[in-house]
Amino acid sequence: MSPVRRCVLVAFGWSWALGGILFALCAAGLETPRSALALSVAYMFGPLLGAVAARRAEGQRGLEPTGAFRVNAWWAVARFAPLAYTAAALCVSLALPGLSLNLDPGSLLDRFGRNLPPEALEQGRARIAALPGWVLPVVFAGQSLVAGATVNAAAAFGEEYGWRGYLHEAWAPLGPWRASLSIGALWGARHLPLVLMGHNYPQHPALGALWVIAWCTLMGPLFFLLRARTGSAVAPAIAHGTLNACGGMALLFVRGGNDPTAGITGLPGIAVAALAVALLAWRGGLRAQAGTRS
Repeated sequence: MSPVRRCVLVAFGWSWALGGILFALCAAGLETPRSALALSVAYMFGPLLGAVAARRAEGQRGLEPTGAFRVNAWWAVARFAPLAYTAAALCVSLALPGLSLNLDPGSLLDRFGRNLPPEALEQGRARIAALPGWVLPVVFAGQSLVAGATVNAAAAFGEEYGWRGYLHEAWAPLGPWRASLSIGALWGARHLPLVLMGHNYPQHPALGALWVIAWCTLMGPLFFLLRARTGSAVAPAIAHGTLNACGGMALLFVRGGNDPTAGITGLPGIAVAALAVALLAWRGGLRAQAGTRS
């Protein structure tokens, strides 16, 4: 078995096995928010384990860095571009029929505080009722930037070391476009068990299975570019973690719509990603960006 095939099989095997455990817990009524979170985080480390297995097959050990690390402005892109992307997806959402901006703190708490005890819900409503509408987006953006570069980035590294670390270099001979789109498609397909259980598209899990592959495939060249320009899988991990942290804002501040028509992984986010990839292709931004095996 080739090292690349070993990487992919271990990545999918680990993640899909954990997806099966989560499904069994749900079917038995034993799932809790804590168990779901723990399994979802562990799920993300399949690609890292796959990369380690592939490196061992090649006679290498551990998590040695790949590529040539470079300190440049692209680290700032990894840091802040996900926030701009989320804002763009939000704007596209607001242009669709039946969707409107929602900055009412009370309704936001009602929507996302359903799991809070009644007394905590009332206390929260009292505290935020007097806040101006613009405060919450600023607070959420700040929290997203902090989480995206810390705890979220650590979890996202479990994916990115495999996809934009090992496979980025292993598939360099394919050329940047073929490699980046293929990696993106794998990235999306690995999410299928969770998506089909309703964890990303609870209203439309079957359609979500197609949506998540389309979204990840389109994001592939953008993450590939970050990896190529910084020489490190850490930069895509920061961007990935920040997207996970702030992506909910594109749903949080929208009234109306559903899974396929709102959010960064819905139609607005896919449209923005497609535009970004088209601009990248037009400007030749991936030309000669594929890495080489170190």
